Amino acid sequence: MLIKSHSTALTKMEEDCIQQIKSGLAAALEDQKTQNALHLKEQMKEFLRDAQLELTIEREKNQLLLLHHQRENTQLHQKLEEREQELQELQDELKEERKSREEKLQEIQHSQQQEALQLSRAEAELQLLTERNAELQEEVALLQETVSRECEERGGLTAALSEAQEAPGAAIPSISPHRETNSPGVQAKSDRVAPNRSLNPPNTLRPPPAVTDKETGRGTDRGGAERSFPCWKSGGGKQTGGALPRLKPAAQASLNASVLRRCGRSGILPSREPSHTHN
Repeated sequence: MLIKSHSTALTKMEEDCIQQIKSGLAAALEDQKTQNALHLKEQMKEFLRDAQLELTIEREKNQLLLLHHQRENTQLHQKLEEREQELQELQDELKEERKSREEKLQEIQHSQQQEALQLSRAEAELQLLTERNAELQEEVALLQETVSRECEERGGLTAALSEAQEAPGAAIPSISPHRETNSPGVQAKSDRVAPNRSLNPPNTLRPPPAVTDKETGRGTDRGGAERSFPCWKSGGGKQTGGALPRLKPAAQASLNASVLRRCGRSGILPSREPSHTHN
């Protein structure tokens, strides 16, 4: 009995001890769980704080970077607008310069055309003047030859008249107007007579004026003209004081008309000199 009661007490004590251990372990586990939960909460809070702090820092950094990029973008836009404006100005200047060059080129081409036209006109005028000069030179040579012949003829007539006047009782020969005007040779000579000759005796004749630059294209001096006509100075050879017989009015009018026609074709006006009448 004693052993049985003693074993029963031991069993009861074991059960009580087990119950106490279980309750103690449950309380310890609950306490540990509570502490772990608190610690976990604290760690979570700390982690959240750190994360929020990092997020705030990153947000600020990103905000700063965004502002920096926005400023750079604004500056780039401003620079781009400035470059576009400069490009537009350069294009306008280029257009203006091109337009001015085209206008200058047109002016140069117009001036060249005008100069070419003036040059062609000048060449045509020069050709006309050259032809006119050649014609006038031929006329001058013909007039020189004609004047030389007439000087010789008049000198011979003057000498013959002088000898006839010196001879006692000699009759003065008369000159027929038909011989002066109607003869083909004399008529041709009278048409080629110098315009400024008057119907005077040889001692009153004067040399023709020099041809000007405007008429011939090149000037001839008066001295050359006087040297070309020596008979003007000498009066046709010997001067014995005799005078040619006076032409009849019809012959004189015909000769004057032929001289005027010749002067009109040559473009030279004859000098008007008073004709000396011989009684």
